[in-house]
Amino acid sequence: MSPADAGFDAYPVLPGATICRPRCGLRHSTTTASPTNYDIVRDTNMRSKLLICLVSICLLFAACGKGRGNSEEITDSGRAEIVEITLSGSGMRPDFGVNSYNITFRRDGTAESRESRDGPDMSGKVNKLQRATITPEQFKALADAVAANGFFAITGPDPAVADASEKIIVVTDKGKQTVSVLGRNNGGLDATVRAIRHLKDQLEWEDAPAK
Repeated sequence: MSPADAGFDAYPVLPGATICRPRCGLRHSTTTASPTNYDIVRDTNMRSKLLICLVSICLLFAACGKGRGNSEEITDSGRAEIVEITLSGSGMRPDFGVNSYNITFRRDGTAESRESRDGPDMSGKVNKLQRATITPEQFKALADAVAANGFFAITGPDPAVADASEKIIVVTDKGKQTVSVLGRNNGGLDATVRAIRHLKDQLEWEDAPAK
C-alpha cells in the first residue's frame, strides 16, 4: 500500500526516502531533537577539564615567578661573608729541604706573612713572620675577586701533586673552605693567586717575633 492510499501526503526528503504527513486536521508540530543526558554530561565534563587546565596553568606561572623571586632573595641574603683569605704553599728543594709560606688577609684589617725553611742540612727550622695592615676597600676588593673567580663553585677532590702544594683557604661567617690550586689548571684560581700576591706587594710589612 502506498502512503497516498493510507491517507498520508508524501514529501520527498532524500533520494529514495519520503516523510509522511497525515491529511487530517490534527496539529502537527516539528521540533528539534533535544540533547541526550550523555551529551549534557560529556559537555559538562569537557568544560570542567578545560577550566581545571586553565587554573593549573595560571597557578604554575604564579609559582614559577614566586620561586624565582625567593631564589634570588635567598642567594643574596644567604651569601657568605668572607672574613679571612689565605694563600698557603710548600715545596721541596733539591737538597730535600722544604720551603713553606702562608699569606693571610683578614677583614679586621690585619695581614700576616709567614715563611719557613727546613732541611737535613739546617740546624733548625727558620721561621719569618711579618705583619701589615690593609684597608676595608682593599680587603673587599680581594674578597670580591675570590667570589667572582669562582672559588665557591669549585667541587671535587683535590688533584694529587708530588713534592709541592698550593692552596687557597677562605674563612666565612659560615665555615671554612680549602681548595688546592696545583693540578687543576683553573684560570679563576690562578687569577685569585695573582690578586693575593699583588696585594701582598702593595703593603708595607714589618718584622714580628716568630714563634
